[in-house]
Amino acid sequence: MQTNLALRQANKESEKEALLAQKEAYEAEQTRIREESERVAARQQAAAEDQLIPTTTESSENSSIFEADSSETERSAQGESTDVQGDIQETPTNNETSPVTTPDSSSTAASTESSRNPAPQPAPSSEPAPPTPSAPIGNVGAAIVAEAYNHLNKPYVWGAKGPDSFDCSGFTRYVYLQVTGKDIGGWTVPQETAGTMISVSQAQAGDLLFWGAAGSTHHVAISLGGNQYIHAPRPGQTVSVGDTAYYTPSFAVRVN
Repeated sequence: MQTNLALRQANKESEKEALLAQKEAYEAEQTRIREESERVAARQQAAAEDQLIPTTTESSENSSIFEADSSETERSAQGESTDVQGDIQETPTNNETSPVTTPDSSSTAASTESSRNPAPQPAPSSEPAPPTPSAPIGNVGAAIVAEAYNHLNKPYVWGAKGPDSFDCSGFTRYVYLQVTGKDIGGWTVPQETAGTMISVSQAQAGDLLFWGAAGSTHHVAISLGGNQYIHAPRPGQTVSVGDTAYYTPSFAVRVN
């Protein structure tokens, strides 16, 4: 009886330590996300300022060209007006009436009919249905799992991208890069957009599993199929296999 109580107490302490460690990892990941977002915003602002300078210069040049063209056109119009006045003064007046051309009635009727009945516009094409995510082609999913297993028990180091140590997103990036040659991004948020988002129940071996809301995820792992996954958990631990029953992901992504 006392042994069982002690065992349950030890399990509760272990669960408490695990939850605290998960919270620390989450806060560290959120800090990294904020810093990365600030760097991206700064780069975007600098790029926007660089684009604004040539645009302003080009606008000034176009304005100068337009003013020069307007002045030239005005001088030409004044010269032509003087020539026309001279021609009018030199032309004798006569009483002959110039013939008046009457437009053909059939052409007028056709034009009126055309304006009343405009040509029919083609019907807009229907939008294609969104594609259904396909399962990993051939043995790619199995190859991803096999590569992930090659790194079991390697230590978690925050910011590490392999091959001797990893953080969670560094681990998934390294495995995909080795198997597919595709760089899916160096942290969790870019990896969310590396493929098609699916539900956790649809995840198959080789798919990515994410924890947290889309756009602010704090952990990522590789699905092994069923309820298991392999990941780099948190500081002080090593690459290992986990179960969704104890640490449930929020959504999955099938890499394209």
